[in-house]
Amino acid sequence: MLKIKNLIKVFYPGTVNETKAINGIDLHIEKGDVVSLIGSNGSGKSTLFNLISGTFPVTSGQIILDGSDVTNMSEYKRAMLIGRVFQDPTKGTSPTMSIEDNLIVSSKKGMRGLNFSLYKKGAREQFNSMLDKIGLGGRLKDNVGLLSGGQRQALTLLMTMQSNPKLLLLDEHTAALDPQAADRIMQMTEDIIKTHSLTCMMITHNMQFAIGFGNRLIMMNGGKVILDVKGEEKKSLTVPKLISFFKSRGGEEFSDDAALLTD
Repeated sequence: MLKIKNLIKVFYPGTVNETKAINGIDLHIEKGDVVSLIGSNGSGKSTLFNLISGTFPVTSGQIILDGSDVTNMSEYKRAMLIGRVFQDPTKGTSPTMSIEDNLIVSSKKGMRGLNFSLYKKGAREQFNSMLDKIGLGGRLKDNVGLLSGGQRQALTLLMTMQSNPKLLLLDEHTAALDPQAADRIMQMTEDIIKTHSLTCMMITHNMQFAIGFGNRLIMMNGGKVILDVKGEEKKSLTVPKLISFFKSRGGEEFSDDAALLTD
């Protein structure tokens, strides 16, 4: 599904600020893998997502998605293949537009000639059915700016799925939410992944989420993958084990207090 070959990303090359953010990553994500991605601050997690999605150009290496080389494909073209949900609930929606218009835009992603007055017959009923599942039924005409952070993130997930992405990237998508909203979004996320048999990668700063989510866990440090476990090995993990492993492989203390949460 996703093959990453000797991926390198250098910022400010040839200057005193030169930084190698991704340092020769080789990674193969199988179709149907649901991956938790963890690591200390500055380990390269978000940079990796930005390279996969095309937000940043690669310095060298190759990114292959579903058999196609997308290394030099533009971000907007990759958006038709990759769904991404960000930490900030405001990033995935337009607050000045209605819920209905947001859904129309997302359903037409990658298509020419967007027309707000003419769209697929029965779409409004379909939209309402979708919204019922997240407690927003009957609110198609409400502006998105009126929604809470958790409601906007739930709407963003629904919108992301309308393009039937080959790969779903979740970039700390519960980090800005209160604990109750975060739990609801995580449950919704797991339901969507199961229903659509998605391949997914999720960055999280909560190790307990990382251990309980999906079938595979990857830990990064210094722009490299230092741990990649799945199946029974992943199920046996605990937060203390992960911290101990990080210290033994990284030679340093884990610098992100949020990741040490155990509840």
